[in-house]
Amino acid sequence: MTNKKEFSGPVIKLDSYRVVRIDFNRVLSDSKWASLVETVGKPNIEMNYSISEDFRHGSCTMTAHIVRASQKQYGDVSVVGFFTFRDDVTDLEDQKKYLAVNGGAMLYPYLRVTASMITALDNPDTTILASLNFIEQFKNLHDSK
Repeated sequence: MTNKKEFSGPVIKLDSYRVVRIDFNRVLSDSKWASLVETVGKPNIEMNYSISEDFRHGSCTMTAHIVRASQKQYGDVSVVGFFTFRDDVTDLEDQKKYLAVNGGAMLYPYLRVTASMITALDNPDTTILASLNFIEQFKNLHDSK
């Protein structure tokens, strides 16, 4: 018989999430839109994460930069998720991967629905964010650091 404690359940748990930023703009004139096109940029998704000093908790912030040229609309929607690691998940690199891959996959649906709701408020042409492969996102995030 062994004294080793057996762990079960998910390696990371979403405790809560919050919408932390909504900044969405519509330009009414073609000339104003033309002057903004360079600064507005392209649509993208950004993700950042952090781990608490006690290595028990983490947070993941996701931001969707939305550009709808046909509607002359652009803006950002950000959500943050707060996570707890299972007691046996103590390796920092494992925690980073779990936050980026598992945490990102858990948080992304909330970002998607928030972006859809915001873009649907003044137009029936709703923006639906594409599905993401979070394993690829994790690789890209670490390749850029």
